[in-house]
Amino acid sequence: MSELTTFIFKEYTVDGYPVLVAGICPLIFKQFAEAEIKEKIKSFKIDAVDNPYYIDYMLASYISEISPKCLYALGISINIPGISGPTGGIIGNPLAVISSAEGLSEYIDNGLSMAAYPGGPGIVINGKPHVAKEILRTVKPGDGEINTLLNMAEIAVKYDIKIAIIISDGTGTSYPGAAVTIENRKINYFSIT
Repeated sequence: MSELTTFIFKEYTVDGYPVLVAGICPLIFKQFAEAEIKEKIKSFKIDAVDNPYYIDYMLASYISEISPKCLYALGISINIPGISGPTGGIIGNPLAVISSAEGLSEYIDNGLSMAAYPGGPGIVINGKPHVAKEILRTVKPGDGEINTLLNMAEIAVKYDIKIAIIISDGTGTSYPGAAVTIENRKINYFSIT
């Protein structure tokens, strides 16, 4: 298995909505995967329908169509003003069948596991599903403030997780969306604002 790496960036959709993206891929494909997603996210267009399920589903559908096969995990947070929520946050294997978060943990291939609450936050780690769930359980469902995600990252580092991404919803919440990456104990993050 090739060495994994993370990437994180902030971009804007064609409609001007801010988007945070965090991904996991093999190190040899980092530049390609990041550039590909960055370019494609700029073309994302969505009707601002006030339906939390619709926003997440349309975002996940688009991502599943445009993600390169070398992208093992992706987390995205988008802010669409005037939409109720929580919504605008997806995380997981971008090539897997789309499903809603249920607070459970699961293996998503390539040595990665995911756990996510409905309404966020969500985490993908290079580790076992029960560890992802233990980290997620340290926070309350729907608590996606940047400090909460950074606390999750610190806990993941204590569990000796080498690679991880964490995401929160970015629309219809009392906090701005956020994204965090962990790579070899180094924590990087962005907030939508």
